[in-house]
Amino acid sequence: DTIYATHSYNHNNSEVFNNEYKQTAMTEITGISYSGEGLEILGTIALEGNVKNQYSMDEYDGVLRVVTSTSRIGSYLLGISKDNVNLYCIDLANWGILATVEAFAPDGEEAESVRFDGDYAYVCTAEVVTLTDPVYFFDLSDLNNITWKDTGTIDGYSSSLVDFGSGNLLGIGFNDQRGLKIEIYTETDKAVESICAYEREASFAWDYKAYLIDREDQLVGLCVNDWYTGECDYVVLMFDGYKLVEIAKIPCSGDMNQMRAFEKDGWLYVLSDDFAVKNLW
Repeated sequence: DTIYATHSYNHNNSEVFNNEYKQTAMTEITGISYSGEGLEILGTIALEGNVKNQYSMDEYDGVLRVVTSTSRIGSYLLGISKDNVNLYCIDLANWGILATVEAFAPDGEEAESVRFDGDYAYVCTAEVVTLTDPVYFFDLSDLNNITWKDTGTIDGYSSSLVDFGSGNLLGIGFNDQRGLKIEIYTETDKAVESICAYEREASFAWDYKAYLIDREDQLVGLCVNDWYTGECDYVVLMFDGYKLVEIAKIPCSGDMNQMRAFEKDGWLYVLSDDFAVKNLW
């Protein structure tokens, strides 16, 4: 019953000496209730950094959790700049900050994808120029003692992160050649580790609604356009516990981000400019 509206702006510092910054990226978040007879402003808070999209914010048990990409610009003479990623937990009772984890990524990186799942959060950061990333797993069950683990630096980065069930995380994004990379991660006692990856030299749908994600049958599907053949196919992969196996490839046409697919009783239905049905098993 609440809308969270964001407004991004730059805060200009009046003085710049030594290592102080001339300009800092900020986001103002306002909560607006629509549960009554009209709209009511519940509160407002300003946080450092920019919010990438709606997946970077989540309301849970009276707490608003937010991931921002920070950007600080120093004087033009000194050439100082600093980019990183922050996580904030905001008490919605008084709109104060309960907990923060600041600058947890390598300098120069920003948040490319975020997913909240109950007491947990997954964040992929990347320095897009170098096409490398870590993926972070946060335990937010105790806001007085937030803990996290990461994958370390791996090639490419995930533009979408999803809880894939069975203790695994699904990442869809780019490899180090800017082609498609779909990766499965798992959490261990000390880190987040990559189990396997499927890569194609192809462009692909980037809209989360265009993905088929079936946790029960461990399926992931999306439209890909091969760079070399020009073929456009809806591809379905199944995770067998060890690797991602291609189990279907259906020619399709139209806007990749407008395509939809679902599985029912072993049959795959693909809706694009064409309509296709295929028996998976």
